[in-house]
Amino acid sequence: IDEGTFDNLATLVFLAVLVVVILLAISFRSVRGVVFPLVGLSFALIWTYGILNLAGSRFTALEVAVAPLVLGLGIDYSIHLQRRYNAFRSEIEDSAESWLASCARLSTPLGLAVITTVAAFLANIISPLPPLETFGIALAVGVISAFINATIVVGALHVVLDKSGETI
Repeated sequence: IDEGTFDNLATLVFLAVLVVVILLAISFRSVRGVVFPLVGLSFALIWTYGILNLAGSRFTALEVAVAPLVLGLGIDYSIHLQRRYNAFRSEIEDSAESWLASCARLSTPLGLAVITTVAAFLANIISPLPPLETFGIALAVGVISAFINATIVVGALHVVLDKSGETI
């Protein structure tokens, strides 16, 4: 079952990425508004599966569902941060200051969202089923990775690549 499920992982990730691209394109209508969060989400998936592999986790069919869930949860962080960034960018010329202002403005709501989501997934640790325990840990790591990448990687891309006075 596990091997058969992992054969479908590429298809599942492709479909999840396609949905994310469509949502980002509708939300931002710009190449940067789509590409920057995709880079951050790609890093989050690499970190998630890499950390699990380094920890010696045994991958089961449940870990296939981690990728679309991390993409779905992580895209929310990027959308909120980029929307706020665009609002500040019309007021503040410097892209670094605009990104910092958007992070400061959203730190409490996004921080609470991450904490509650991670806590809910970590509740699976008490499960008597080892695959469910690993699934909960994988999702918690994925949510934390998505949040870090949405704030740091996506922000760094905006700061480095956005020109003065240009909005995404």
